[in-house]
Amino acid sequence: MENGVSTNWQLEYGTFGFTPGSGTLMNLTDTFYQISGLLPLTTYQVYVKSICGGGMESSWSPAYSFTTSCPEISTLPLIENFDTYNTGTGTYPLCWNKLSSSTTYPYISTTNFTSPGSLYLYASSSGGYCYAITPQFDSSLPLNNLMIEFKLRNSAVDDTLYVGVMTDPTDQNSFDLVSKFIPTATATWQDFELYFNNYTGTGRYIAFKSVYTTTTTTLYVD
Repeated sequence: MENGVSTNWQLEYGTFGFTPGSGTLMNLTDTFYQISGLLPLTTYQVYVKSICGGGMESSWSPAYSFTTSCPEISTLPLIENFDTYNTGTGTYPLCWNKLSSSTTYPYISTTNFTSPGSLYLYASSSGGYCYAITPQFDSSLPLNNLMIEFKLRNSAVDDTLYVGVMTDPTDQNSFDLVSKFIPTATATWQDFELYFNNYTGTGRYIAFKSVYTTTTTTLYVD
């Protein structure tokens, strides 16, 4: 917000930590400006100063930081083998969402079909749940035209993977089940595929879900 009477400003921006003077400089005549052409999932810093005329100008403002959002999925095929991340608690695919009754799960595990990692979903107590949720699909890609292929491994005969679509990745009540999968052998990687042709909802996120049954539920997706 302008505290004086200036009607001209300079704005400089760059990726987080850039050295002032090395960023992109903009000359502005409006207090509202939308920066375009930014990279997704990137943190930027912005500085602003007033140009007062007569060779006078203010000091640069303190840095303001912001992070751009993840892009929607608009190009197919989409391949995610969970092998471009670290493994262990706290590691998770960029731009994927998660919902869980535990603060730990899901994460990328070293139990895998292709090294080094796979998606690990775990529900350990009554009422427990765990969702791994893809980034949002662009509206140009109707979900009922899509199919997915994945490998699944469980640890008990009743460990079940539920696959569906969500309208809100922060609300488990928006999950709309499309199909469920139970491997025929435990501790064995098996191939599955799912066509979404019967899905009629408006959700834009595909979600993988595990829930506690009579015992803990342990699932790996690769």
